[in-house]
Amino acid sequence: MEATGSDNKKTSATSETVSEVRHDKEAQVEVGDKATLHRVLTERQVAMMALVGTFGTGFFLASGKVLATGGPAGALISYTLIGTVSYAMLASLAEMAAFAPIPGGFITYATRWLHPAAGFALGWMVVLYMGAGAAGEVVATSVLVSYWDDNFARHQAAYITAFTVAVAAIHLSGLRVFGIFEYYSGIIKVLFMLGLLLMGVVVNLGGVPNHDRLGFRYWRDPGAFAPFLFAGAKGRFLGWFTTLPWSAYSYVGIEAIGIAVAEVQHPRRAIPRAIRSVFARIACFYILGILLVGTLVPYTEPRLLSHTGTGAQSPWVIALSSAGLRGWPSVANAFFLLYSFSACNTALYVGSRALHALAMRGHAPRLFALTQGGRPWVANLALTAFLPLAYMAVSAGAATVFGWFLNITALTSFITWLIIALTYLRFRAACTAQNVPEMARPYRHRGQPVLAAWTAGWSTVVILANGWFVFIKGNWRTADFVVRYVNVAVMAALVFFYLVWKRPGGFVPLKDLDLWSGRREEEEEEGEEREEVKKKDWRRVVRVVHACF
Repeated sequence: MEATGSDNKKTSATSETVSEVRHDKEAQVEVGDKATLHRVLTERQVAMMALVGTFGTGFFLASGKVLATGGPAGALISYTLIGTVSYAMLASLAEMAAFAPIPGGFITYATRWLHPAAGFALGWMVVLYMGAGAAGEVVATSVLVSYWDDNFARHQAAYITAFTVAVAAIHLSGLRVFGIFEYYSGIIKVLFMLGLLLMGVVVNLGGVPNHDRLGFRYWRDPGAFAPFLFAGAKGRFLGWFTTLPWSAYSYVGIEAIGIAVAEVQHPRRAIPRAIRSVFARIACFYILGILLVGTLVPYTEPRLLSHTGTGAQSPWVIALSSAGLRGWPSVANAFFLLYSFSACNTALYVGSRALHALAMRGHAPRLFALTQGGRPWVANLALTAFLPLAYMAVSAGAATVFGWFLNITALTSFITWLIIALTYLRFRAACTAQNVPEMARPYRHRGQPVLAAWTAGWSTVVILANGWFVFIKGNWRTADFVVRYVNVAVMAALVFFYLVWKRPGGFVPLKDLDLWSGRREEEEEEGEEREEVKKKDWRRVVRVVHACF
């Protein structure tokens, strides 16, 4: 029940009810108070989500494939490039989220400011790829457990069942439990990553039992770049270019905070702060991490491309094992389980909120819009239903199925980033056309609109060219072609279906774009927050320390 009178002011920060605002015919779905979301996530939790959403098995397992295919320098270029593309996307998303922190996040923005067909297709793509991504993380978790189990094939179904039940339990417990779990697990993961980087430096400098000082030995022999299909400079270029989708798998879910805006306390302040901290985290953990691991393991190491589907193929585990550190590979593998478990939780959260947003607009069955205590329980159950897809690994092989999920989710993330960038460009142009004052936009990032164009350009290139090698004579594989381009076909089919179903017409002129419906004017609350910050300047110190994590 919503608070009234003075109680409403007192509880607005923690239990504010957010109702979908019907601003056009597409949004007129009568669902009432049973379809509302509550602002439960705190600023610290959403900041940690920006980090947690990017930390999964993509970095610890898929990075081995990136290193083997592109070489250490190629892997570094690949991770750095995708890091800049993802951050540029977040900068665009942060401006829109701060301007209009409304339910549905970037799905609603695409519907309103780009085209309704784009919002419809994007929403369903997010539901599908987050569901597939969650199942992929369950498979990856079972892969990590196989490091200790010599009879993994016999026990794999049991492991998948156990992880599925554990993830579903947290997901169905509500947003408050999810936020607390992700925050504290995020702290553990950050501390472990710092420790892992420090251990990598020690191994590189020879401070381990074998006393072998590595330096940049493997950058010289076998080399900085790995050739792919062709010899010479052409093969070296194609090597790192081919790894771009695999590197992107490490960043899958980074846009999660863009769909959580309706459940974040003080979103106009929290979202931009979370975005600003992401850049340092990407630079510290991903880019520095891939640089370091490229000095510890040569790209010719056969275990990097192992098809056995075990955690031993992680370059970090290989590095610690080769250094003669007994027990440390097992410790690292145990922490990798936490990373995968957390990434699965985040995928289920984003997918369920996307499904709820679709139902609120009449783009999905109305049942999925129902909530209880601010929790979209029907949508939560629907996303949990994707987890049994992980059982495909029992028959097809964990490594094979993990590769399927890796490619599908990574390419869909590029489609998502492309639409977010295009939506921002239309949003920015509409603000100019309608003479929106700068003061009405709470957050403006430097470098725009170049950043949005950077995201749109590279996303388009990767989407179209990610499967280039299947077109080389003698290299055609139908399965590879389908995995590389099925996302594009599904997106096109969804857009076509919507155009036939709703017949929405063309693009809305910039001067007529609806920029204002659903904007929450919280001037009184924001004024109180500014006054509180003035009285408690020590919070700035806390924020600096928190940014380091």
